[in-house]
Amino acid sequence: MKLGEITWARGNASDAHTLIEESLALSREVGDKVGIADALCSLADMSIHFGEYTRARSLLEEGLALFKELGDKRGIAYTLLPLALAFFLQGDSRAARPLAEESLTISRQGFAPVVIPVHLKIDVCLACTSIDMDEVSFF
Repeated sequence: MKLGEITWARGNASDAHTLIEESLALSREVGDKVGIADALCSLADMSIHFGEYTRARSLLEEGLALFKELGDKRGIAYTLLPLALAFFLQGDSRAARPLAEESLTISRQGFAPVVIPVHLKIDVCLACTSIDMDEVSFF
């Protein structure tokens, strides 16, 4: 799967998608739940990038279920964040907020500290959607 991610980072989405799909198939074949969940999350990241939010949510929800089954806090934190983003980008900030908050809580426990700065960006977006602009005074 790492080859798929490298290919994606180099800008070749089509080949990256194929490689990650192959990784997912192989992981399913051998029963590698971490590999399955990681591949699902990588495919979901690509789906978010291309505006396929419903597909991304489906992939992330399947990956999240696997990470929860495994008790993998790092995987849970990393999966909740793009899931929150997918909901947010579909205009559902009410569903996004608790997912982002849960991910941040897990991250602060030391399981995924690298995602904390990303939370700040999403938190700002979520905060902006909860502001009643009629009550804001700019001057």
